[in-house]
Amino acid sequence: MVPQETINLLGTNVFLYHGYSEIYLNNKWVKATPVFDKNTTQRAGFLPLVEFDGKHDGIFSKYTPEGNLFIEYIKDRRVHAELPYDEMDRIIRKKYYKYVLEKGIKSLNRK
Repeated sequence: MVPQETINLLGTNVFLYHGYSEIYLNNKWVKATPVFDKNTTQRAGFLPLVEFDGKHDGIFSKYTPEGNLFIEYIKDRRVHAELPYDEMDRIIRKKYYKYVLEKGIKSLNRK
C-alpha cells in the first residue's frame, strides 16, 4: 500500500517505474526484485518477503500476507542494459509534473 504522504507528493499512487534485475540461470532469464532482508521486512511490517528460488521470478507478490493489495504491475517497460535516464526523466516530467515543479528537480539525467 502506498503511504498517503507519497500519494500527496506525487499526486498519484502509481509508480511509473519499478526496477528489478534479471539473472540468466539454467538457460532462462528470471526476474529478481532487490528488497530488504527477511528480518528488516518482518520488523517493519510493510513489505511482503520476496522468495527467490532461482527457478521462478522473485518479484513482489500482488498481495500482502494479510491478503491486502500491495502492488500491481501495470506496464512492463522492457529490459534495459542500462538505466533509461532520458525516458524516465521525460515520463516523470510528464506524469509527476507537480512533484518536479514544486520540488525543483531539474532532471534525472546524470550526463
